[in-house]
Amino acid sequence: MKCSVIIFVLSAVVLAAQPGEGFLHLLPGIIKDVGHGINGLQLAQQEVDQQEVDQQKLAQQEVDQQKLAQQKVDQQQQLKAVKYRIA
Repeated sequence: MKCSVIIFVLSAVVLAAQPGEGFLHLLPGIIKDVGHGINGLQLAQQEVDQQEVDQQKLAQQEVDQQKLAQQKVDQQQQLKAVKYRIA
């Protein structure tokens, strides 16, 4: 019973449709818009990736600066130790 009702409704829709009410002329625009959307998502992902790379570089620079500062402190302590041994 349900199948016969579905077939009847679909048949009525097909018969009621006018030839000018087609949607095929909309497909090129839809495809173009989807392409632009995908391209926009790819660009956004590239920007996020670039931001992550920049943050990693900045973090590495901070670590390098801390290492250099620690090396300077160590050298100063070694110089003081040498001066006290001489004196």
